[in-house]
Amino acid sequence: MFMQKRERFDTVFKYLSEFILENIELGIIGLLLPNKEILNETVALSKEFGLLPNDALIATTCKFYGVSRIATLDKDFEKVLFLEVLHQAP
Repeated sequence: MFMQKRERFDTVFKYLSEFILENIELGIIGLLLPNKEILNETVALSKEFGLLPNDALIATTCKFYGVSRIATLDKDFEKVLFLEVLHQAP
């Protein structure tokens, strides 16, 4: 049973990886890279909103690049005042 699930996961992961890489190459998906300013602000944001470091890095990167909406299942981002969390429609 485990191997069947693992094989399905591997298939989906391979498809998504290829899809994402292809769309990056086509310029459809862009990467927002952290920099020194973002990394310095991440600690303050983590403390301000009580975020784990990786969540704070995501939020700070969004703020730096002017991203105001985020699609996530992580409810911690709802504490971040400058981000609108997009929820899946019922």
